[in-house]
Amino acid sequence: MTKKEKVLENIQKLEREDFEKLCLICLEKLGIKISNFKAMSDHLVAEGTVKMENMNKDYIIKFSRSINENSIEDLKRFLTPSTEGLFLCPEEVEDHLPSEERVEIVGPDKLFQLLNKFDLISKFDLDDEKLKADSKAEKLIQKGKRYLTKGRYEKAIDALEAALEMDPKSTEAWQLIGKSYRFAGQKEEALKAYEKISDLEGKNTDILKEKGRLLYELRRYDEAILCFEQIVDLGYGTKEVWNNKALCHMRNGEYEESLHSIEKALSLDPEFEDALLNKALIYEDMGNIEKALNSIEILITKYPYESEYHFARAAYLRELSRVSEAREALEEALRLEPDLQKAAKLKTELDEKT
Repeated sequence: MTKKEKVLENIQKLEREDFEKLCLICLEKLGIKISNFKAMSDHLVAEGTVKMENMNKDYIIKFSRSINENSIEDLKRFLTPSTEGLFLCPEEVEDHLPSEERVEIVGPDKLFQLLNKFDLISKFDLDDEKLKADSKAEKLIQKGKRYLTKGRYEKAIDALEAALEMDPKSTEAWQLIGKSYRFAGQKEEALKAYEKISDLEGKNTDILKEKGRLLYELRRYDEAILCFEQIVDLGYGTKEVWNNKALCHMRNGEYEESLHSIEKALSLDPEFEDALLNKALIYEDMGNIEKALNSIEILITKYPYESEYHFARAAYLRELSRVSEAREALEEALRLEPDLQKAAKLKTELDEKT
């Protein structure tokens, strides 16, 4: 392992507060005045003002120690077109502040350059014993990952617990053990693992999604809603996030909020199947069968070969005493799926009444 690799590996294991101090030192040595510093997952966002050409300019610069390319891309998307940023040349660290205003994501390579430039490398060298411990922990993590892939969840948990004894700050191990606990049916333990990652990294959208889904399964809907709202606040309000948030509100009986979230999901993708179905379910839960029927019919126009949707339409039509139409819908459901027993049962009931 090279010196650079050792240094960057050690930086990955820093507490967020220590990583923040490190970034602050680098910015101060560049002559930058910080006005705000905040965490975002394993990234840090610095905001401030720098004086250039007798003018004060606001800037935002984002530090990342992540080696995951997707994380870097996610960080870039955090910016808006109107954001001004301090430009750092991607090839070399400038001795002065350039006048061109752009945003450069400072990843591990650039961070190493800064540390080297300001003689901070020695703070992050790793000794041989630490390297050996890290290597053993990594082997256990890989072992746990293999067990998880094979569905041997208890074995995965044993391996990952051993890894965490050696490296309690490994977010990879915490994430894997969280999945292992969840698949093993130990949902409360899984939740603790995800909360540990939040303690180590701050707000991580992937972990917030996992926590939200898990809290939904545990019927802790208010807490799940908070997770999905945090994701939205971070700028990652995807159609899936809005759809999940809608379901939580529905379970809470908060129908106005539920419909608002569903409409947000559909504004992002008008043909989003899950949201179209859940819109019908929300209206059904409200007792508004007419609107539930209308929603399911819209769904059928987009997905006409799904027997389940024709069965749902039949059920709503029966509730509205539109028996002949219900029977036609059931016939279509059975044409698409002859073995759909619930459709056959409902058709028999309707036939017996006529």
